[in-house]
Amino acid sequence: MLPYVAALFIVNYFLFVSGYVGIYYLTVSSLGLAIWFAMCLYGLFAKDERKWAAASFRISLYFLSISFLVIIIETAWRPEAYAARFILSEGI
Repeated sequence: MLPYVAALFIVNYFLFVSGYVGIYYLTVSSLGLAIWFAMCLYGLFAKDERKWAAASFRISLYFLSISFLVIIIETAWRPEAYAARFILSEGI
């Protein structure tokens, strides 16, 4: 699971660089990914793998939910988002 969580750091950075998301998303997702990554590292030495797997799954759900919520909130207040909605609604 470690390579996948590490790859998410790169994906989140590219989302920011390409302009799809803003700095708030990058900050929140980096913090969430750092917590998730630490939990994955802890899993390498965990004595009870079922308990660790359940905790890691729960953290992944929290991360995804919070990330999508931040994307929705952040996009709602970006001026470019309004322009994109206008262009799509006008059929240009």
